[in-house]
Amino acid sequence: MIFAMVVLNSIKSVHGRQNQASASRTHSVLPIIHWAIRVLLRAGVRVSLLGPMVLLTGRGRKTGQPRTVAVDLHEHDGRRFLIATHGEGNWVRNLRAAGEGSLSSGRSHQTFASVELTPEAGGPVIKNVLGPLLASRGMRGSTLRDHLGVTADSPLEDFINVARAHPVFELRASVSHAYQHPHEQPAVTLARREESESLSGEVLDSKSMVE
Repeated sequence: MIFAMVVLNSIKSVHGRQNQASASRTHSVLPIIHWAIRVLLRAGVRVSLLGPMVLLTGRGRKTGQPRTVAVDLHEHDGRRFLIATHGEGNWVRNLRAAGEGSLSSGRSHQTFASVELTPEAGGPVIKNVLGPLLASRGMRGSTLRDHLGVTADSPLEDFINVARAHPVFELRASVSHAYQHPHEQPAVTLARREESESLSGEVLDSKSMVE
């Protein structure tokens, strides 16, 4: 998340000349930031930095258990993307393995299927989506430029290289409903219930006609 990057960069600028113990305390701040953002999003509070932030829930690639992390959701030309601005973290590896997951904010939940873009396809996405922020003069723009090693005017080839270390996933409508958010009822169960109720109604109607 870019928010964590900004905070970490600010703290480093203040304490950059302090000893290793101070650096350790700096890193201990990040879990608190991540926790606070998750609490806000679960409560339905809008948090927007690079884009609207949401909670991404997906299966752990080793345990199979739900894993939740706050991410920036990007939209461009009617398409939705997740960009790994921090590089290949656990959520990237989990999403790559599962190929699906759920986005949530407050009581809103939506399942999706994901497609990891090739660097050649992801580079233009990073350039188009993050370009305006890279061109900005604020702390977020400065931090992002330092972190990714590119500017808004960098050639496309540089962004393709960025995409090699910062994967891009396109989110698409889920068709299988194989993955469901822990608080959602599987669509298959609902469909079967509706089918059962429909059959029961037909049986009753048939009995009424015989009687």
